[in-house]
Amino acid sequence: MILQHNLSAMAAQKQLNINSNQKSKLGEKLSTGYKINRAADNSAGLTISEKMRAQIRGLNTASENVQDGISLIQTADGAMSEIHSMLQRIREISIQAYNGTNATKDKEAIQDEINNLISEIDKLATTTEFNTQKILQGIAGQIELYVGDEMPSWLSMPTKLEVNNPLVGSATFQNTDHELVTSNGIESVWTPTLSDNASAVIDFSNIGIPSAVDNLNSLIGKGFYSTCSTCSDQYSICFSTTNFVPDNIYGYPTVININDLIQAATNNTMTNDELAEELVSRISNIANSRYSHFTEYTPNSTNPKQLVIYDWRDGRAPSYSAYGQIINHLTYQKSQSDIILQVGANSNDSLEIVLPKITLQNLRLQYGYNSYYGVVDSTQTITTYPDAEFGYDSNGEYTIINLGDPHTETITTASNGSLDDIDYAINYISRERSRMGSYQNRLEHINSNLLNTSENLQSSESRIRDADIAELMVLFMKHDLIMKSGDSILAQANQQPEFVLRLLE
Repeated sequence: MILQHNLSAMAAQKQLNINSNQKSKLGEKLSTGYKINRAADNSAGLTISEKMRAQIRGLNTASENVQDGISLIQTADGAMSEIHSMLQRIREISIQAYNGTNATKDKEAIQDEINNLISEIDKLATTTEFNTQKILQGIAGQIELYVGDEMPSWLSMPTKLEVNNPLVGSATFQNTDHELVTSNGIESVWTPTLSDNASAVIDFSNIGIPSAVDNLNSLIGKGFYSTCSTCSDQYSICFSTTNFVPDNIYGYPTVININDLIQAATNNTMTNDELAEELVSRISNIANSRYSHFTEYTPNSTNPKQLVIYDWRDGRAPSYSAYGQIINHLTYQKSQSDIILQVGANSNDSLEIVLPKITLQNLRLQYGYNSYYGVVDSTQTITTYPDAEFGYDSNGEYTIINLGDPHTETITTASNGSLDDIDYAINYISRERSRMGSYQNRLEHINSNLLNTSENLQSSESRIRDADIAELMVLFMKHDLIMKSGDSILAQANQQPEFVLRLLE
């Protein structure tokens, strides 16, 4: 028996401290509900748990993003639904207007309603927003433009419309859209001399040099546009192998499908001259059917392989140097995604939403400068500069040197109404609504998958981090009993020095 060190008490105290620390940790876990409260509790488990937590929180936020995207799509669909209703009404009253029992006043009343409906369609298309972003204009934010590839070199391209164009010479043509009535009341076809008009020529004569197949293929995806002599409207011609009108072409686009011409050239079923003449004829027929302003297209009567672009008003020069241009490449809107939704927890989990592009031009309710769908003849007042003088400026560019005095005239335009155009507009909106509906269905499936993944990750993370209360209570009671036992043993061990003192008595 020793007096200096009470080893029994020291051993009891050590075990008591160990059990006290264990009981304290168990109490912390019971009070927080987590079995990992610090890295020391489970360093590997903490790393796995935090990685899972990042994924879970990311998935939950992505689910909210998806629901916001669905709300955006529903907003766009609601606006297009109203446009659908207005188009159906326009078609309904157009059929009524075409009935021969209607007087002029009746048609004018119908046209008033059509004009108001078209104005409202334009307003809806340009003002519909979601979170301050335009959602029916084809792009969220500022529209950026870029220039497409130039036309192939085998094609002779002009720069602008010119009066007394030497390439046109004295060629004449017949255009039944501009008939005159003679003094005896018999209608005669107007046959102007193109040298008196602002005109330009695109020459397709070299289509077979060196190969018609290669030259036709070189046109695919390319095109040109001409500007009106009176305004800055752009009339675009795009060559393609389909009839689909690209939405990203700036201006008023017309697609010329040349797929059958490529096949004919491949199979040698058409000569080079026939291919060139058919291409020119196709451009003039399709373009003239779409645009009802003053810029028109026709084959050159002396050389049908040449396309003449001209201002059909006799003796009219382009009003400004910026107008009446023929550009040998199309202008496209910048190709970019409209809305990018973050639909996952990782950086590459995104979905591109291409917004609808609803314009009166795309719906074929506007055909050109100040020319809209109608069921009655309309008039418009225009100002031109017939005495404009052309010459070369200091930069060597052929342009207008002196505008001269303005000339104002009133032009009567025949009604542009066509049920085919209204049907096209209805089908266009139907296609866009269907496309947006498919986006919504896709987003709903994405959201279901996000919620399912988040739930299962949460379950796995819970097994790593959450405390099993029943198990912890068993251990807590165990250490509680051990501490009570340790207290008793320590008390007894502290009494041992008293036995030493008794020996000294």
